[in-house]
Amino acid sequence: MHKAETRSTVLQLFQRGTTKKEIARLLNIDVKTVRSIIRKGDNMAKKKRTDAVVIDEERLRAVYQDCKGWMQRVYEVLTEEDKLSIGYSTLTRRCRELGLSLDDKDERSVDGELLVKPGREMQHDTSPFWTELGGIRRKVVASGLYYRYCKIRFVKFYFSFDRFHMKCFLFEGLTYFGYSAHECWIDNTNLAVLSGTGKRAVMVPEMAAFGKNLGFKFCAHELNHPDRKAGKERNFFTLETNFFPGRKFKDLTDLNEQAKEWSTERYFKRPHSKTKLIPAEVFEIEKPHLNCLPEVCLPPYRERDRPTDRKGYVTLRANYYWVPGKSIREMMKLIETPDRLKIYRGHECVANYPIVAADKRGEKMRPEGVSIVPERPQHDRINSSEEEKRLRAISQSVAEYLDWLQSTKGLVRYRNPFIRELYQCSKRMTPRLFSDALEQARQHGIAQVDAIVRIADIILRTQDSADTPWLTEPTCDDYMNRKTFEEGRFSEEPQLSMYADLFEGQKDPK
Repeated sequence: MHKAETRSTVLQLFQRGTTKKEIARLLNIDVKTVRSIIRKGDNMAKKKRTDAVVIDEERLRAVYQDCKGWMQRVYEVLTEEDKLSIGYSTLTRRCRELGLSLDDKDERSVDGELLVKPGREMQHDTSPFWTELGGIRRKVVASGLYYRYCKIRFVKFYFSFDRFHMKCFLFEGLTYFGYSAHECWIDNTNLAVLSGTGKRAVMVPEMAAFGKNLGFKFCAHELNHPDRKAGKERNFFTLETNFFPGRKFKDLTDLNEQAKEWSTERYFKRPHSKTKLIPAEVFEIEKPHLNCLPEVCLPPYRERDRPTDRKGYVTLRANYYWVPGKSIREMMKLIETPDRLKIYRGHECVANYPIVAADKRGEKMRPEGVSIVPERPQHDRINSSEEEKRLRAISQSVAEYLDWLQSTKGLVRYRNPFIRELYQCSKRMTPRLFSDALEQARQHGIAQVDAIVRIADIILRTQDSADTPWLTEPTCDDYMNRKTFEEGRFSEEPQLSMYADLFEGQKDPK
């Protein structure tokens, strides 16, 4: 069969007096085809089929909904109760045309290509990637959602991915577009599959209920059949070849912001290379076949029990959230949603905070206007500014070591105790030996006093030094631990001149 445009062009050229061979050369078709079209004329025009039986669309939709999609029961109701004379195949074809019925089996074209109907399926999968975040190479997990028919996508990255993250991602992606397909195809991941594989897979009740609330069901492909999610796998290849090259990311938040703009703006409005279809336009066509999400959707959440510490904080993933009220070791209930953390004392919500980013550690969250004095450890409360001042006066090498120690974070957990211990060590060495030891310690990145002492010992054994390496150590240093010594170790000499005139003017009794 030839296309209607080709037939009409051949007939028009022939009516204008063009020879058959010239028509064949112009249209790049065989001359026998031209002769066949001219001989048959307009008889090859396809006639539109008219159904002998007209089915009321509203009635068909109502019956289909009452029968919950069971086509055999729909056929019985229409033929027995409505006295409608219609074939079963005609009924199923009409339901497919209206988008009511979706076949369970995958339909394929003659060349084996999977034919996907509007609104039928979406795909989800995860894949690891290595990228630089703020100059540090980190491993992230890419989670992708892909609508099979209109080819729109949604991408987000995580440091770790569990069942709760999977629900949060699907909720965020589906609520962003506002529509969900009837099926969500996944691999046989244990985040959603409880047992079995493929068609025999039994989903986790928690995940099955989550999908039902959003209007879709999870489906797992057969083992060794990843091509069933070829659209999603191609999406990860596009991430590797089009998204990551030439881009720089400050942190995980910046990475997700750029990924969202790339997937929902750039690729959402850009035509595909082969089909030239724009996903945004096809999505508008597919909307009537998708499940529209309700206006109010409850986000997924999980509960945690955490005690408060002596400062009034509860801990979640190495970050601290302040709880109002003076309570120590009080058990609080934490409700975690995709972007918020609510803290309950009994049935009362006492605090509501935004979730700290996954790449942040040690952040302290508290309400605006509440100032909390940070509490330092007991042994770190004494200031070491005087010791540091005297250490810098020893030599330039010691001053450079202290500057390096201040610029490098993470080497010393408590700075004040370390400076005091280093000062006591300097009193037992000569300035030359102490400076040489700190110079080598800075070159090798050492910030332990006992290691500095070993370096000084090595210097003494390998070099001939005329200086006296060690001063006489005190026989008893118990007085150094006394509180009065800590308070008066740097006090000035007392001024006794004020007592010179105390007895002036008094007469001697003798």
